[in-house]
Amino acid sequence: MVEYLSTLYRTAAVRLEVDREFSDKLLPGRSVRQGDPLSPLILNLIMNEILAEVPDQSKSEPHSQKWCVTKFGLKLAHAKCAAFSLIPSEKTNKIKVITDPQFTAGGREVPKLSVLLTVRYLGVRFAETGPVIQGIEMLPLLERIIRAPLKPQQGLKILETYLIPRFTHSLVLGRTSYSLLRKLDRQVRAAVRRWLRLPNDIPGAFFHSPIKQGGLGILSFETTIPRLTFARLEQLKTSQYEVACVVGSSVWVDRRMRWCKLSRKRDED
Repeated sequence: MVEYLSTLYRTAAVRLEVDREFSDKLLPGRSVRQGDPLSPLILNLIMNEILAEVPDQSKSEPHSQKWCVTKFGLKLAHAKCAAFSLIPSEKTNKIKVITDPQFTAGGREVPKLSVLLTVRYLGVRFAETGPVIQGIEMLPLLERIIRAPLKPQQGLKILETYLIPRFTHSLVLGRTSYSLLRKLDRQVRAAVRRWLRLPNDIPGAFFHSPIKQGGLGILSFETTIPRLTFARLEQLKTSQYEVACVVGSSVWVDRRMRWCKLSRKRDED
Protein backbone atom coordinates (compact mmCIF):
# COMPACT_ATOMS: atom_id res chain seq x y z
CA MET A 1 0.00 0.00 0.00
CA VAL A 2 2.78 2.45 0.90
CA GLU A 3 4.65 1.71 -2.34
CA TYR A 4 1.45 2.05 -4.35
CA LEU A 5 0.58 5.44 -2.83
CA SER A 6 4.16 6.62 -3.23
CA THR A 7 4.18 5.71 -6.92
CA LEU A 8 0.73 7.20 -7.49
CA TYR A 9 1.61 10.61 -6.07
CA ARG A 10 5.11 10.62 -7.55
CA THR A 11 3.85 10.09 -11.10
CA ALA A 12 0.33 11.59 -11.03
CA ALA A 13 -0.10 14.89 -12.86
CA VAL A 14 -2.85 17.47 -13.16
CA ARG A 15 -3.72 20.06 -15.80
CA LEU A 16 -5.60 23.33 -15.29
CA GLU A 17 -8.33 24.44 -17.68
CA VAL A 18 -9.02 28.18 -17.99
CA ASP A 19 -11.23 29.55 -20.76
CA ARG A 20 -10.97 26.22 -22.63
CA GLU A 21 -7.18 26.40 -22.62
CA PHE A 22 -5.13 23.73 -20.85
CA SER A 23 -1.90 24.24 -18.95
CA ASP A 24 1.12 21.98 -19.09
CA LYS A 25 1.17 18.97 -16.79
CA LEU A 26 1.77 19.90 -13.15
CA LEU A 27 3.35 17.52 -10.65
CA PRO A 28 2.12 18.31 -7.10
CA GLY A 29 4.99 18.35 -4.62
CA ARG A 30 2.94 17.96 -1.45
CA SER A 31 -0.57 17.37 -0.11
CA VAL A 32 -3.19 15.50 -2.16
CA ARG A 33 -5.48 16.41 -5.00
CA GLN A 34 -8.69 18.26 -4.16
CA GLY A 35 -11.52 15.82 -3.53
CA ASP A 36 -9.26 12.75 -3.69
CA PRO A 37 -10.95 9.91 -1.72
CA LEU A 38 -7.51 8.88 -0.45
CA SER A 39 -7.12 12.21 1.37
CA PRO A 40 -8.53 11.06 4.78
CA LEU A 41 -6.51 7.83 4.67
CA ILE A 42 -3.23 9.56 3.86
CA LEU A 43 -3.76 12.26 6.48
CA ASN A 44 -4.49 9.66 9.17
CA LEU A 45 -1.39 7.66 8.20
CA ILE A 46 0.75 10.79 8.50
CA MET A 47 -0.81 11.75 11.85
CA ASN A 48 -0.05 8.27 13.21
CA GLU A 49 3.64 8.80 12.41
CA ILE A 50 3.65 12.32 13.86
CA LEU A 51 1.99 11.31 17.13
CA ALA A 52 4.39 8.37 17.46
CA GLU A 53 7.28 10.86 17.30
CA VAL A 54 5.92 12.97 20.17
CA PRO A 55 7.90 12.22 23.37
CA ASP A 56 5.80 10.65 26.13
CA GLN A 57 6.51 13.45 28.57
CA SER A 58 5.32 16.11 26.15
CA LYS A 59 1.91 14.46 25.93
CA SER A 60 1.22 15.44 29.54
CA GLU A 61 3.42 18.55 29.65
CA PRO A 62 2.86 20.44 26.39
CA HIS A 63 5.38 23.17 27.22
CA SER A 64 8.22 20.87 28.27
CA GLN A 65 9.09 19.63 24.78
CA LYS A 66 8.96 21.05 21.29
CA TRP A 67 8.39 18.67 18.44
CA CYS A 68 8.63 19.51 14.76
CA VAL A 69 6.42 18.40 11.87
CA THR A 70 8.49 19.98 9.13
CA LYS A 71 10.30 16.73 8.38
CA PHE A 72 6.95 15.34 7.24
CA GLY A 73 6.55 18.25 4.81
CA LEU A 74 3.89 19.87 7.00
CA LYS A 75 3.44 23.36 8.38
CA LEU A 76 1.03 24.48 11.07
CA ALA A 77 -1.59 26.88 9.72
CA HIS A 78 -2.77 29.04 12.60
CA ALA A 79 -6.09 29.81 10.92
CA LYS A 80 -6.90 26.08 10.86
CA CYS A 81 -5.75 25.31 14.42
CA ALA A 82 -8.05 24.81 17.41
CA ALA A 83 -7.71 22.95 20.70
CA PHE A 84 -9.84 21.28 23.35
CA SER A 85 -8.44 21.01 26.89
CA LEU A 86 -10.24 18.41 28.99
CA ILE A 87 -9.43 17.95 32.68
CA PRO A 88 -11.18 15.29 34.82
CA SER A 89 -12.71 16.46 38.09
CA GLU A 90 -12.48 13.80 40.79
CA LYS A 91 -14.88 15.60 43.13
CA THR A 92 -17.77 15.89 40.70
CA ASN A 93 -16.85 12.91 38.49
CA LYS A 94 -17.12 15.14 35.43
CA ILE A 95 -14.87 16.54 32.71
CA LYS A 96 -13.99 20.23 32.80
CA VAL A 97 -13.26 22.20 29.64
CA ILE A 98 -10.43 24.73 30.02
CA THR A 99 -10.74 27.76 27.74
CA ASP A 100 -7.53 29.60 28.68
CA PRO A 101 -5.01 29.60 25.78
CA GLN A 102 -2.21 27.07 26.38
CA PHE A 103 -0.79 26.32 22.93
CA THR A 104 0.86 28.34 20.18
CA ALA A 105 1.28 27.79 16.43
CA GLY A 106 3.52 30.00 14.34
CA GLY A 107 4.10 32.28 17.31
CA ARG A 108 0.37 32.89 17.80
CA GLU A 109 -1.99 31.50 20.41
CA VAL A 110 -4.18 28.61 19.29
CA PRO A 111 -7.84 29.40 20.09
CA LYS A 112 -9.36 27.18 22.77
CA LEU A 113 -12.86 25.91 22.09
CA SER A 114 -15.58 26.03 24.71
CA VAL A 115 -18.52 23.64 25.12
CA LEU A 116 -20.56 25.78 22.72
CA LEU A 117 -18.09 25.59 19.82
CA THR A 118 -17.12 22.81 17.43
CA VAL A 119 -14.23 22.10 15.08
CA ARG A 120 -14.39 20.49 11.63
CA TYR A 121 -12.02 17.59 10.96
CA LEU A 122 -12.15 15.64 7.69
CA GLY A 123 -15.70 16.76 7.03
CA VAL A 124 -17.01 15.87 10.51
CA ARG A 125 -17.89 18.32 13.28
CA PHE A 126 -16.41 17.57 16.72
CA ALA A 127 -17.18 18.99 20.16
CA GLU A 128 -15.50 18.20 23.47
CA THR A 129 -17.60 15.02 23.77
CA GLY A 130 -16.89 13.74 20.26
CA PRO A 131 -18.75 13.96 16.92
CA VAL A 132 -21.87 16.11 16.94
CA ILE A 133 -25.02 16.07 14.84
CA GLN A 134 -24.50 18.62 12.10
CA GLY A 135 -27.07 20.23 9.89
CA ILE A 136 -27.07 19.23 6.23
CA GLU A 137 -28.53 21.61 3.67
CA MET A 138 -29.56 19.47 0.71
CA LEU A 139 -32.51 21.49 -0.57
CA PRO A 140 -30.43 24.24 -2.27
CA LEU A 141 -28.43 21.59 -4.14
CA LEU A 142 -31.58 19.74 -5.20
CA GLU A 143 -33.06 23.03 -6.43
CA ARG A 144 -29.99 23.60 -8.60
CA ILE A 145 -30.54 20.22 -10.26
CA ILE A 146 -34.24 20.97 -10.77
CA ARG A 147 -33.55 24.37 -12.35
CA ALA A 148 -30.76 23.08 -14.59
CA PRO A 149 -31.70 22.27 -18.22
CA LEU A 150 -31.21 18.54 -17.77
CA LYS A 151 -33.04 15.47 -18.96
CA PRO A 152 -34.64 13.38 -16.18
CA GLN A 153 -32.06 10.60 -16.47
CA GLN A 154 -29.26 13.18 -16.26
CA GLY A 155 -30.71 14.58 -13.03
CA LEU A 156 -30.89 11.07 -11.56
CA LYS A 157 -27.28 10.43 -12.57
CA ILE A 158 -26.07 13.60 -10.84
CA LEU A 159 -28.13 12.75 -7.75
CA GLU A 160 -26.78 9.20 -7.44
CA THR A 161 -23.18 9.88 -8.47
CA TYR A 162 -22.39 13.24 -6.89
CA LEU A 163 -25.03 14.65 -4.55
CA ILE A 164 -25.88 11.69 -2.31
CA PRO A 165 -22.24 10.47 -1.94
CA ARG A 166 -21.30 14.03 -0.96
CA PHE A 167 -23.05 13.59 2.39
CA THR A 168 -22.37 9.89 3.01
CA HIS A 169 -18.90 10.45 4.52
CA SER A 170 -19.99 12.93 7.21
CA LEU A 171 -23.15 10.98 8.06
CA VAL A 172 -21.29 7.69 8.51
CA LEU A 173 -18.29 9.03 10.45
CA GLY A 174 -20.19 11.70 12.36
CA ARG A 175 -23.36 11.59 14.41
CA THR A 176 -26.83 11.63 12.97
CA SER A 177 -30.40 10.83 13.91
CA TYR A 178 -33.36 8.96 12.45
CA SER A 179 -35.26 12.20 11.98
CA LEU A 180 -32.44 13.77 9.95
CA LEU A 181 -32.06 10.70 7.72
CA ARG A 182 -35.81 10.51 7.10
CA LYS A 183 -35.85 14.24 6.33
CA LEU A 184 -33.12 13.83 3.70
CA ASP A 185 -34.98 10.91 2.10
CA ARG A 186 -38.19 12.95 1.93
CA GLN A 187 -36.37 15.87 0.31
CA VAL A 188 -34.81 13.59 -2.30
CA ARG A 189 -38.12 11.90 -3.12
CA ALA A 190 -39.91 15.25 -3.42
CA ALA A 191 -37.26 16.56 -5.83
CA VAL A 192 -37.36 13.41 -7.96
CA ARG A 193 -41.17 13.59 -8.13
CA ARG A 194 -40.88 17.11 -9.51
CA TRP A 195 -38.38 16.48 -12.30
CA LEU A 196 -39.91 13.12 -13.26
CA ARG A 197 -43.45 14.56 -12.95
CA LEU A 198 -44.63 11.59 -10.90
CA PRO A 199 -48.06 11.52 -9.21
CA ASN A 200 -48.18 12.02 -5.45
CA ASP A 201 -49.54 8.53 -4.77
CA ILE A 202 -46.33 6.79 -5.93
CA PRO A 203 -45.07 4.82 -2.87
CA GLY A 204 -41.68 5.59 -1.36
CA ALA A 205 -40.47 2.06 -2.06
CA PHE A 206 -40.50 2.84 -5.79
CA PHE A 207 -37.70 5.38 -5.35
CA HIS A 208 -35.38 3.15 -3.32
CA SER A 209 -36.07 -0.32 -4.77
CA PRO A 210 -33.39 -1.77 -7.08
CA ILE A 211 -33.77 -1.07 -10.79
CA LYS A 212 -34.05 -4.82 -11.48
CA GLN A 213 -37.15 -4.87 -9.28
CA GLY A 214 -38.76 -1.96 -11.10
CA GLY A 215 -37.58 0.88 -8.85
CA LEU A 216 -35.26 3.84 -9.40
CA GLY A 217 -32.46 2.45 -7.22
CA ILE A 218 -31.91 5.69 -5.27
CA LEU A 219 -29.95 5.21 -2.06
CA SER A 220 -32.01 5.56 1.12
CA PHE A 221 -30.21 7.46 3.86
CA GLU A 222 -32.40 5.93 6.58
CA THR A 223 -31.37 2.35 5.77
CA THR A 224 -27.91 2.77 4.21
CA ILE A 225 -26.18 5.09 6.71
CA PRO A 226 -26.77 2.84 9.77
CA ARG A 227 -25.62 -0.21 7.78
CA LEU A 228 -22.38 1.48 6.66
CA THR A 229 -21.77 2.83 10.16
CA PHE A 230 -22.23 -0.62 11.69
CA ALA A 231 -19.78 -2.15 9.20
CA ARG A 232 -17.10 0.43 10.06
CA LEU A 233 -17.52 -0.05 13.80
CA GLU A 234 -17.33 -3.83 13.40
CA GLN A 235 -14.02 -3.43 11.58
CA LEU A 236 -12.69 -1.48 14.57
CA LYS A 237 -13.47 -4.38 16.89
CA THR A 238 -11.70 -6.92 14.66
CA SER A 239 -8.80 -4.69 13.58
CA GLN A 240 -5.20 -5.88 13.94
CA TYR A 241 -4.27 -2.36 15.04
CA GLU A 242 -4.25 -2.31 18.85
CA VAL A 243 -5.41 1.30 19.18
CA ALA A 244 -8.35 0.64 16.85
CA CYS A 245 -9.39 -2.35 18.98
CA VAL A 246 -9.34 -0.20 22.11
CA VAL A 247 -11.59 2.36 20.43
CA GLY A 248 -13.83 -0.44 19.15
CA SER A 249 -14.41 -1.69 22.70
CA SER A 250 -15.38 1.74 24.05
CA VAL A 251 -18.80 2.60 25.44
CA TRP A 252 -19.39 5.12 22.65
CA VAL A 253 -18.89 2.49 19.94
CA ASP A 254 -21.20 0.03 21.73
CA ARG A 255 -23.86 2.72 21.94
CA ARG A 256 -23.55 3.53 18.23
CA MET A 257 -23.74 -0.14 17.27
CA ARG A 258 -26.95 -0.54 19.26
CA TRP A 259 -28.34 2.45 17.37
CA CYS A 260 -27.42 0.80 14.06
CA LYS A 261 -28.96 -2.54 15.07
CA LEU A 262 -32.18 -0.81 16.07
CA SER A 263 -32.32 0.84 12.67
CA ARG A 264 -31.78 -2.51 10.97
CA LYS A 265 -34.57 -4.08 13.00
CA ARG A 266 -36.94 -1.27 12.09
CA ASP A 267 -36.05 -1.71 8.42
CA GLU A 268 -36.80 -5.45 8.57
CA ASP A 269 -40.15 -4.82 10.23
